[in-house]
Amino acid sequence: MKKSNTFVVRGITLLLLVMLVAGNFITVRFSQSGNPSFFSINSHGSGNRTGQSFLNNRSLTGELPAGYRDELEQILNTPTDDNYTEEEAAAIRKFYAETAFVGDSLMMGYNIYLQKNDREGYFAKTTMLCAYGFSARNAIRPIGEKTKHPLYKGKKMLVEDALKLAKSKRVFIVFWANEIPGADIDKANQNLEILVQRIREKSPDIEVYIVSPCYLYLKTPKKTNFLNNNNLYALTLSRREFCKNNNAGYVEVSKYLGNEKVGLLEKYTSDYHIHVNKDAYDIWTKVFTDYALGRDPDIEVVPK
Repeated sequence: MKKSNTFVVRGITLLLLVMLVAGNFITVRFSQSGNPSFFSINSHGSGNRTGQSFLNNRSLTGELPAGYRDELEQILNTPTDDNYTEEEAAAIRKFYAETAFVGDSLMMGYNIYLQKNDREGYFAKTTMLCAYGFSARNAIRPIGEKTKHPLYKGKKMLVEDALKLAKSKRVFIVFWANEIPGADIDKANQNLEILVQRIREKSPDIEVYIVSPCYLYLKTPKKTNFLNNNNLYALTLSRREFCKNNNAGYVEVSKYLGNEKVGLLEKYTSDYHIHVNKDAYDIWTKVFTDYALGRDPDIEVVPK
């Protein structure tokens, strides 16, 4: 056995002994290489223990090889959603097992985030239909070799066809920056209306939800004539009106990350532009899971 692997085994053994004494259980899943690929702590004792307290104990983690501590810290810092009862957690899983997300690169990022951070399995069976640069304008175009359409089961497919095949009961549409080329908000909403009509033609009973547009980081070096917070705010207002006129639900996430005055807060940006980081996706998750239960999340709105 290699020396680095010996260190890993020693560290995990120490963790196991301490946690068992504390009345807890540890689950460690090993990859084919023999190194831990997933680490979870399920607390069954009294009190409100967190994985971070164990991570900061150098006697337990001092021998971990370089790189593994960072991976462990990322996992242990992930919200565990302990505020949900078993019945609520089951309701959230059922809700999103029957749901599809349609979106652009921000939704692609969220999909990647969920693969690592959805420890409760709330979105394990959710259908993801996303593509880089995707928008309603692209979604209503015929499929071509170079067109931007999402893949479903390995095949490029129109959104309405994929939703029908997936038998989705509801769809969350997440289109933001790619919606406003030329700042033609009316045209963007016309494209969205066409897409929603096509979805409902193929799936008459499907529920449609529009997720609020995000804002731009104010000091972004990637400024354009049309992609700015004034236009994104106008898009936000128009999407709220769109939902009223088209019998669609509106899901608000942007107000927890920024607004038209301050833009996307720096602590939530991943590229100092339009894309967001893990902290922002943590908020997305809280909004979506609470939404499934029919309640507003207990998250502070960014003041203007």
